[in-house]
Amino acid sequence: MARRVSWLLSILQVQTCLGVSVQVDDRGEAAAAPAAAPLIRKAEENTSSWVFVHVPKTAGTTIWDALGPSYTDSGRYDEVQFACMKHNPPKHHVRNSFAIVREPCERLVSEFAWAKNQAWFDIYYKDYGVVKTFPPTCEMFNGWVRSVLQRYTAQSDVEDCHLIPQWCYLSKVDRILPLDDRLQRNFRALAPEFRTAVLKRLNSDDSARRSNVTCACLDAENMLAIQRHFREDFATWREISGRSSPFAPQSASAAA
Repeated sequence: MARRVSWLLSILQVQTCLGVSVQVDDRGEAAAAPAAAPLIRKAEENTSSWVFVHVPKTAGTTIWDALGPSYTDSGRYDEVQFACMKHNPPKHHVRNSFAIVREPCERLVSEFAWAKNQAWFDIYYKDYGVVKTFPPTCEMFNGWVRSVLQRYTAQSDVEDCHLIPQWCYLSKVDRILPLDDRLQRNFRALAPEFRTAVLKRLNSDDSARRSNVTCACLDAENMLAIQRHFREDFATWREISGRSSPFAPQSASAAA
């Protein structure tokens, strides 16, 4: 049975995703389309001009390393005008493009593991009362989640756009590859020139593994907030990877 992709457009209601116009159904959920586009473009099709849309915290650096120096960041597509390095969402559909989707809670923990080592992270201790503990604890993680979502409501490009839902990018590309143990194989299948590519940094997110937290740490309030904020991401992850996140809201983990 063909998978139904929950973020594809409906005709019932319009919602704005950071300046990117999208449509959802009257329940507030992105509606299903008759069938999902295939993850991999057929080999006989023209694959000489793939455009990589870099979703923050989804192995973007790994992909750029594999693409090599001939693939540039500049002028690839019209962007929402944030000031983020390589991470501004596309304004419109990007022709002949691909992106990576990551399980939303893994992405969130990866962001926390990276952010806590940045000098500007002190704002959470000083202005938001986040408890400072090393190694990090569930209490610290919960404090950061609550605070960063509060900041996001005022400034969507907070933390270099790393809290923008993946769906704001994925809804504008042609192909989506899941960040899992099949990524290198799927990436190589995109185009003949990628067939010998090696994703050298894949699964090297040691900082996240050492952070000592997962979404299992989240209290009920934060879990609900994350499920709402990344609702379409949970659904898209399931549709593209074929695997449900244990932290997904029920509607995002239901069978298509």
